[in-house]
Amino acid sequence: MRRRAILLLAPAAVLAAVFAPVRPTNFAGLDEWLTIDLVTRGLFGFPYASRPLDLLLTMPGAWLAPNDVWGYLAIHELYLAAGGALAGWMAWRWLRLPLAVCLMSGVLTAVWAPLDSVRLNAIIGSRYSGTALGVLLAAALFVAGWRRWRAGRPRTGWALAATAAALAVALVLGLEAALTLLAGVPLIAWASRPRDLATPATRRKLLVLSACWLAVLAAAAAPLALAMLRHGQAFQYQDAMGLDPHPLHVALRIGHQLDAAVRPAFAPRGMLLEAAWPAALFVVLLIAMGGGREGTPARRRARRVRLARAAALGAALALLSWSTLSLSSRIAGPARGQMLSAPGTALLLASLVGLVASFVPARAATLALALGGAWMVAVAADHTAALQREWDHRSRWTPQRASLVALIERAPAFSPNTLVVVLDDARSWHASFDFRHAVRLLYGPHVVGFVWNAYPTVLYPTRFEDGGVDSEPWPSLRGPWQQPPTHHRYDEVVVVRWRSDRSLAVLGGWPATLPALPPGAVYAPQRRIIAGPAPVSRRILDRER
Repeated sequence: MRRRAILLLAPAAVLAAVFAPVRPTNFAGLDEWLTIDLVTRGLFGFPYASRPLDLLLTMPGAWLAPNDVWGYLAIHELYLAAGGALAGWMAWRWLRLPLAVCLMSGVLTAVWAPLDSVRLNAIIGSRYSGTALGVLLAAALFVAGWRRWRAGRPRTGWALAATAAALAVALVLGLEAALTLLAGVPLIAWASRPRDLATPATRRKLLVLSACWLAVLAAAAAPLALAMLRHGQAFQYQDAMGLDPHPLHVALRIGHQLDAAVRPAFAPRGMLLEAAWPAALFVVLLIAMGGGREGTPARRRARRVRLARAAALGAALALLSWSTLSLSSRIAGPARGQMLSAPGTALLLASLVGLVASFVPARAATLALALGGAWMVAVAADHTAALQREWDHRSRWTPQRASLVALIERAPAFSPNTLVVVLDDARSWHASFDFRHAVRLLYGPHVVGFVWNAYPTVLYPTRFEDGGVDSEPWPSLRGPWQQPPTHHRYDEVVVVRWRSDRSLAVLGGWPATLPALPPGAVYAPQRRIIAGPAPVSRRILDRER
């Protein structure tokens, strides 16, 4: 029981140490305010991307800490830790690896994504960490169902497999990048206990179950495939990401992902001293777990075979996890991909360390495992600290928060149907849609935000006409996101300038930067600014860092 408890709790303990410097305010400047606004309102689908459940796994972060961003980091870490615990348990229960290797596999599943900067962005990253956990849970249910079916309990087996399939469908409807990783789930059953497949009858049973599994995944992906075929009638996100299915190009991009996942193990960022205590914690947990018996030469050989098989399985799962993302020519780096590949990469690395240690004399094997695992944990913590330092310099939370605080100070509330136009000299807002959702969150649905010199045509095209300003959300968003088209006379427009020195001014006259006012139009911003109670949602701005 002690060993099992350590196996299940170690990923959370080591992750807490590795993630100690990570801030909940790591904002890339795209999608964060959109995500916060949507999940706060109970919305979790992206219609233009055929992802009806995309934010379902992000939503608990808003429930955990309403009107604060730390809840997203907490749920993100929970997903990572639970995924590590489940991966370690599966390696012990079904792959029958040495406990030390299982411990290492679980811990690395939680902490190993050395070059994935999105992993430190909890608002965006939680959907990927949650998806990775969901895939592991679906795999566990699938294998448990298979084992019960093989043992002569078909009803229980089919029930577990059906539950796994339902979970897999939900994951695909949330993030199609999980599709190929889910397709590899039957590989775990094939690799877990080869002796269970000794007879043709059992092999046929597993083939039937695997075929049913793949058929369910194909059905789940069908709506997305159909939407992409007719994308000419409406924007299709996946096609806009630059699909390039050429086999050679995909193989090269997968190779880059593999290099980005493995090479950092041999290339620390130079802050290993800061990473010493997570590594020391891993060693303490490994020692507390205790070593197993060395066994006879035949058992050692059998253990090596299992480790080699586990390494091959980990490599296959990692390659499958990258294959969907690698279809896009615009996703060339490791961002996002290393969270989905973490279970496979961790199993690969831990099994290789275990293989090397298996050739070391028995008395030194535990030391070899401890050193190998401690090094991997130290490198993971080292890269995490380095990525956080980069986030400290480039996070958009500070300038975006400052602009919103300054806007609220100048205008506590607006009359209904006001359009707030920002001239962003400081370049704090990359996309107008993100500012629009921040304004909706802070002022309510009757105030619309627009950034003149950002990306104005994405999601919410806005035009300056003779009769006023028209904002026309994409048709796919109007019902699901409750975003109807709006028309604003020029006397319903308030123009503010967000300066490079991070000061904000409400412009009393119509600026020359914008299209000229038509004859007879009136611009009267002060009439639109009114006194009003501060919505509870503004507490989200209380956090400075």
